[in-house]
Amino acid sequence: MSSVLSFPARERWAARSVVVKKWIAKGVFRARDPICEIEVDGATSTFHDNTLHEADVGNIFWYFVDVDQEVGAWGTLLEFSESGGLFREHPETPIHRSARRKLVRRERYPRIFINYRRDDADASAGRLHESLVRTFGRDEVFMDQFSIRPGEVFSWTIQQAVAHADVVVPLIGPRWWTLKDQFDKPRIESSRDYVRRELVAALDRGTALLPVLVNGAPLPNSSSSRYDEELHGLEDLQFHQLSPRHWESEVEELVASIREHLEIAERDREREVGRGPRPRYSGR
Repeated sequence: MSSVLSFPARERWAARSVVVKKWIAKGVFRARDPICEIEVDGATSTFHDNTLHEADVGNIFWYFVDVDQEVGAWGTLLEFSESGGLFREHPETPIHRSARRKLVRRERYPRIFINYRRDDADASAGRLHESLVRTFGRDEVFMDQFSIRPGEVFSWTIQQAVAHADVVVPLIGPRWWTLKDQFDKPRIESSRDYVRRELVAALDRGTALLPVLVNGAPLPNSSSSRYDEELHGLEDLQFHQLSPRHWESEVEELVASIREHLEIAERDREREVGRGPRPRYSGR
């Protein structure tokens, strides 16, 4: 039996860069052994495995990131044999590299990111995208259907865009909480849900969030158990509304809020210039 070891998805989605600087693990490794040195947004620390039990042993036989390469959106680092049987006779068997997709960071990302669920608010998101593009320009607004370029890795591009955005605009429709996946569970509760990961990344980074109720969606209940630890903070935000009847005036109000937060982000960047080095990443 084998397993894939990954950098925590929550931390990966909130980081602008995660780079493997050095592989430490060779052949057999045990629980809590150091795996690699990893750089997160400029701060370097040692990454340890925290999925094996104390007495478990694994043999590394494949890894997905070479030294000085970016870790992908879902944080996949390496695959290993939990039983330790595959390379028991040859514990020094080299780790095999798998550089299948080059992860290229753009020189610049849009400052505004539209977060939405296609089955819930696709038409409203497309219309809002058009309105924001007219106001701010196409290079300043990210929406997956229009902003991901041919040849770009889908998940990586979205993760980088949300991590670099100054303002995230989540569109919440009537079925936002209730749409279910193939396992008959609400999508928003899945750790692999893009809408969730984008929102949590924005919350964890302290990015301005301007949630918008569309298509007559009710205001979410702040006492709902659906606001779990990762989504905590979303319920405290003031919501905008967009409706077909009052679209133009309500978009104008939203645009004014976006402008204000873009100006705040710009002032914050100016204050960051000249500050000391970043704190070191604590690791896990």
